[in-house]
Amino acid sequence: QTECMEDLLDYCDEEQINALFVTVPQAISDETVLGQLNELESLVQERGYDCLDLMDPAVTGIQPAIDFYNEQHTNVHGSLKVSKYLADYLAENYAFTDKRGLPGWESWDESVELYNDVIGPYTLPFERWHARRSYNLSIPKLDKLKVDGQLITVSWAETEGVYGYDVYRKAEDEYDGYWVYVATVEDGLSLTDCGLFPETKYTYTVVPYSYGEDGSVRYGNFDYTGVSATTGEEKT
Repeated sequence: QTECMEDLLDYCDEEQINALFVTVPQAISDETVLGQLNELESLVQERGYDCLDLMDPAVTGIQPAIDFYNEQHTNVHGSLKVSKYLADYLAENYAFTDKRGLPGWESWDESVELYNDVIGPYTLPFERWHARRSYNLSIPKLDKLKVDGQLITVSWAETEGVYGYDVYRKAEDEYDGYWVYVATVEDGLSLTDCGLFPETKYTYTVVPYSYGEDGSVRYGNFDYTGVSATTGEEKT
C-alpha cells in the first residue's frame, strides 16, 4: 500500500495535480488496520498534500449503529451524510462551480437525476429530503411502538428547538419500500396510525422541523432505520 501511494504521489508531483486524499468512514476496530490508515495519512501529509479524515463520527454525523452496511462500508444512509459533507467541503475549499443547466455539461444533470432515482426509494420523499436542512436539530429518540389490532401508536422524545414533527412509515422490511408521509404533529409527541393492513410489519420514523429567519422550513435529521412493529390479526 505504501509503495502504491508513493507511486501515486510521484505522479501527482510530476503532473502538478492538486489532489485531496480522503479517508472514508469505516466502523473497523482492528488496531492493525487503523495503524495502516494513519501511516498512509501521515505519508500524504509529509509529501505536502491535503488529507481529509472522515473517520471521526463527530465530523460527518455518521452513527455506527445505523449508517453502516458492514465494517468497511456505509449503507445508503451513511453515504448520504458523507456525500453531503464532502460536497460542502469541496465547495467551501476549492474553486468548483455548479455546472448544472449549462450547455455542454448535461452529464451533471444526468448524474443528479440518476442519483435521485437510485437513492430516492430509501430516503424521504424528494421534496422533503431536498428542502433546506438543519443539522442543529437532534434526531428524535423513538419509543417502542404500541400495537392494538390494526392501530399502531408511535411516540418519541421531545427535540429542543423544534416547531413540529413529520411522521413517516413504510411497510415490509426496514430497507425495502418507500417512506410514506403520515401526518404532521405540532402539539404532542405521539401519533396513532390507523387503516393499516393486518399481520403486516410497519416501520416508522419522525422528522423534526423548524423555521429559519427567512420563514423557510428547515428539516432536521432522522433515524433512518426507524422503529418497527407488526399489526395483529384481522378481527372477525
